[in-house]
Amino acid sequence: MKCITLMQKPAMRNCLAILILITSFAEGAYGQYLDEKDFHQLTSKDGLSSDRVNGIVQDSIGYIWASTSAGLNRYDGKKIVQFHSEKDSLSLPSEDLGGMGWLNKSCFGVYTAGLHVVNTKTGKTRNIFIPYADKSYEYKFNVVMRAIGDEEGNIFIVSRSGFYHFDKNYQLVFRYDYIEKEKVALAHFFFNSNLLEIDARLLLVSSLASVYDKEKRQLIKIGSSVFPVLSEFVGEQSRYHCFFQFKPGHFIISRQYSDSIFYVIPSQNKCVPSKLPFNTAKEEFHFRSKILVESDTSFYVTGHLSGFYKLRLNPHNGSITIDPRKYLRSLLCQAMLIDKDGKLWIATDKGLLWQDPRKPIIKTGYLPQAIPDSFPNFHLCDVYASGPNVYVGNRGNSGLLLFDRNTLQFKKQFIFPGNNGRGNSIYAITAMDSNSLILGTDSPVLLFDEKKQSAKEIDPPQWGEGIWTSDLFRDSRNRIWLSAYFTYYYDTRERKFRYVKTHPSLLSVPSCVAEDRNGNIWMGGHGLARYNVKLDSFDFYLDSFPFIKMPDKQVHTMVIDAQNNIWFNSNNNGLVSYNIDNKKYNHFTKESGLPDNDIAALYVVGDMIWVASFSGLSCINSRTLHIEKFGTEVGLPDVPITKFSRFYYDNNSRELFFSYSNALVKFNPFQLLNSKKPPRVFIENITFNGNRSLFIPAGEIETSWRENDIRCSIGTIDFLTGSDQAFEFRIAKEINSPWQELGKQSTFSISNLPTGIHRLQVKVVSLSNHWPPQIREIRIKVLPPFWKTNWFIGLFILALSFLFYWFIRWRTNRATRKEVEKTNIEKIKAENYKSQFELEQISNFFSTSLADKKNEEEVLWAVTSNLIKRLCYEDCMIYLWNKDKTKMIQRAAYGPKGNPEFIQSQVFDVVPGQGVVGHVMQTMQPVLIPDTRKDPRYRVDEMFRLSEVCVPIIHNGELIGIIDSEHPEPHYFKERDLKILTTIATLLGNKLKQLESENSLEAKRRELSTINEKLVEARLSALQAQMNPHFVFNALNSIKRMILDKDNEKASRYLSKFALMIRMTLNHSKEIFVSLEETVEYLKTYLEMEQLRFDDSFTFSINTGQNIDVTETAIPSLMIQPLVENAIWHGLMPSQGDKKIRILFTQQENKITCSIEDNGIGIRASEKLKEGNTTLHRSVGLENIRNRIRMMNEKYNTECTLEIIDLWEINAGCSGTKVILQLNSINL
Repeated sequence: MKCITLMQKPAMRNCLAILILITSFAEGAYGQYLDEKDFHQLTSKDGLSSDRVNGIVQDSIGYIWASTSAGLNRYDGKKIVQFHSEKDSLSLPSEDLGGMGWLNKSCFGVYTAGLHVVNTKTGKTRNIFIPYADKSYEYKFNVVMRAIGDEEGNIFIVSRSGFYHFDKNYQLVFRYDYIEKEKVALAHFFFNSNLLEIDARLLLVSSLASVYDKEKRQLIKIGSSVFPVLSEFVGEQSRYHCFFQFKPGHFIISRQYSDSIFYVIPSQNKCVPSKLPFNTAKEEFHFRSKILVESDTSFYVTGHLSGFYKLRLNPHNGSITIDPRKYLRSLLCQAMLIDKDGKLWIATDKGLLWQDPRKPIIKTGYLPQAIPDSFPNFHLCDVYASGPNVYVGNRGNSGLLLFDRNTLQFKKQFIFPGNNGRGNSIYAITAMDSNSLILGTDSPVLLFDEKKQSAKEIDPPQWGEGIWTSDLFRDSRNRIWLSAYFTYYYDTRERKFRYVKTHPSLLSVPSCVAEDRNGNIWMGGHGLARYNVKLDSFDFYLDSFPFIKMPDKQVHTMVIDAQNNIWFNSNNNGLVSYNIDNKKYNHFTKESGLPDNDIAALYVVGDMIWVASFSGLSCINSRTLHIEKFGTEVGLPDVPITKFSRFYYDNNSRELFFSYSNALVKFNPFQLLNSKKPPRVFIENITFNGNRSLFIPAGEIETSWRENDIRCSIGTIDFLTGSDQAFEFRIAKEINSPWQELGKQSTFSISNLPTGIHRLQVKVVSLSNHWPPQIREIRIKVLPPFWKTNWFIGLFILALSFLFYWFIRWRTNRATRKEVEKTNIEKIKAENYKSQFELEQISNFFSTSLADKKNEEEVLWAVTSNLIKRLCYEDCMIYLWNKDKTKMIQRAAYGPKGNPEFIQSQVFDVVPGQGVVGHVMQTMQPVLIPDTRKDPRYRVDEMFRLSEVCVPIIHNGELIGIIDSEHPEPHYFKERDLKILTTIATLLGNKLKQLESENSLEAKRRELSTINEKLVEARLSALQAQMNPHFVFNALNSIKRMILDKDNEKASRYLSKFALMIRMTLNHSKEIFVSLEETVEYLKTYLEMEQLRFDDSFTFSINTGQNIDVTETAIPSLMIQPLVENAIWHGLMPSQGDKKIRILFTQQENKITCSIEDNGIGIRASEKLKEGNTTLHRSVGLENIRNRIRMMNEKYNTECTLEIIDLWEINAGCSGTKVILQLNSINL
């Protein structure tokens, strides 16, 4: 297969100028007249494999298929794909093709060396060969002439050798060989029969004068009983007749060398003859002739050697008329087709022709080449249509040019004398009235009389040499504005020019003039200026425009639309629109869709702004701002547009004229805008990993993870604007997924698509914006590896589940077998576990339930009433030694004797050796008696029981007691019971010994506490006794000193107070605590004694808080006096000046505080004084006080504290010591 892109060359798109008509006929009788100029031609230069085209079909997608003498071709409007005979067995059997035809709705057959079948929906092909035993002659049988098929898949072939029927499996089921077997080697095969459908079952094989029955698979001879109406046309006569079938069972048959043609319906035995307007020669209609149905009554029939005719059938009477005109008589027309859009295609020996419906829309007129060649720098300019004429100006001094309005054929050139020929460069044209035109030239202003075809000068005032006309414009008031070096308007009523001063900012000559909705005149030059007709002056100037790179004020073309938008060019900056009312700009450039950024001319037609750029024409909808471009693809000439090119529109004829540099075109702008429709767009082909290929895939396609590299081709069917397309694609993950632009390349590749479902979208856009973007989508499902699929995962999970089930089953069976083996062991373990559990319960019972039991009775009864009860025994007894340990007596029981009163009232004792209990007392070993009837040691208590267990209570080898249990059933007790009771006995022995030790320890603790209390009291007494001698010693020393000083009176008083002090001391020393009242009295007596001793050298005060009950509040005896003594001796005596001591008792909540404050030297100074003088008074009382405080806190919990503060450390301006004694309040 070979693909060739069709290049849009002008030569390939030109009309077939070589084709001319030689006859004329009433056009209305045969429908639309066919003009050869309306056809395009495709040849080998455009990509066809050969110019000799002999067959043509169009498939359901829209492709045009053409068979040629050198291969098969497929055309979509922009490229031709060639198919050739290659090594592939599915390719064409031969390059030389003889034609083609449809076999069914999706397959057509190509007639060659065999039948080549193409499925247009799948793209698959195959070859059908007529078999022959001798392969060396098989080629003779496979020169296929024609073939037809049906929707059931049957194929019927006529070849040079005969008639053949292949079924839907491509198996030969019927054959008729025209040549006998013996003649095959030497005979020339020339069987050439028509093959036509009579109905769904029967086929006409004209050369055999037979019909073929598809169901019976046999030939039936035509005769008097079988379609007799055909008898005169078939058999030997068939060579003189040409058969055309336009629908099943309806034939048109022409007879050679005759002017007769027949309409035949075999099923109705109907034959209607008609006369032709000419006598057909043998070569006019023969085996090459083909019929094309245009409608139910109109047909085209190709000539045997050239051209084609048009026939019409009268459906009422069956008569046939033929247009005598022979179309394309210089071409061999071998097949014809009317495509889906109604275009006519013709297969000829000089290529493939197709009808362009746009050709009648655009007409082009060219100047004789001699004119541009004779006038240097020639360019057509302004255009004006008047009546049957079109007048065109120019730059190049070539005068006024006249064209025929209908044909645009050049008619005449008007050269005006004078002015050195400058009057022949005509820049602007407009009508003065119905008979004359105003011509604005390079020098004079001319008035041209159309009837006389002559001109005269009508120069405005002040017109002179070197002044030229730039533009002519007729406003709504029928005033003609003339822009030149001076600006004028011509008043058609007054028939004279009026001068208007040019706006100075426009510089010299205004290049263009337009009128806005308000009747004001706008002029363009260097910027835009508004001339207010009411004010008769310029009132607005505009010169700041949007730009691309460099701002530019130059304006040379301008129009104003109905919305009051000014459309004007900005030199090299594209197109600008400015709304006069809201003063807003719009800017259009090549990026916006214009052909380029250099604008030559503008014109308003309704809502459409027609724009001429140097690269082509375009049209902007002034309301939607949609831009469409037009070029050679719509039939416009491929000639330059210059900046002098101009538009002209005739409202009456709805024709828009435009001047190129040397050509003139006209078209209906509304027809041109509406002549375009979007192409058929589809995904043509998808190839996976370069191997598997899908033709025209649709919906959802699947591929595997191994084939996830795709190459995709985008197909379009557009025979008119195929070169005006651009392509894009994307994988649409979301609505705003970006598009990948391909330009004009219609194929793309995507590598490594991940598994999952992907939305592949393709888009085709018109580069000229003729139609909206066309989007097509296909879903590609990339299948994951099988091990990632749900079914595999499910099967895998199922397999694992089965294996797991099998494994569990196997393990269960194995475990069951082991369990059977372990049953006995487990039973033993269970018994052990049970015993262990019971032992743990017993141990837990002793550790928890007996924790609060304080004597033997409580322990013993707790064991029997709680623990033994849990064991479900009926009877149990605990024995302990009596006091002298000569016998054991019952102390606690469970069962009939299960209460203390019964035990105490019914004393039952046992001596060693007496009964089972006595035996255990002697042996200190447990005994289990399954049946007491067989054991002589059994001793009956309150009733006879048949089994007994008895265990000793032993602690550290010492027998403490016996636990004995009996049961009325024999063999009730087991080893387990023996073990349990032994455990209970051991724990009970430990508990009893623990109680004994605890009781002994408690007794010793109480004895020790009593001793400690006595010891504390003794120590307190000793301290008090130690304090008394100290005081006496101090007092006697004082009396001695007074006597020695012969101060007898003072000594007497002191002695009296001393005696009182001794008496109070003796009383206080007997008590640990005395009342606060007694303490204050004691302190007062002592301080008065000390005042006597020291000659009243100090003063004192004693105060108590009002909230203190002095009679009930207790103070430790002899505790305060030593502190006061220290304050006097160590604080006041060494000091000088006024000496004071203050004693204060206070109570706060449950605390009693005694503070003793002096203004002596302070404790720190006193300590330093002691270090340097050992003869000073020694303080024994302070040490004793601290010891007493410690002992009182231990014994009486007084929380007593002693704090001594040096007042100088608190305040440097003070001296002295403050002692604070604090203790809990104690009431007597």
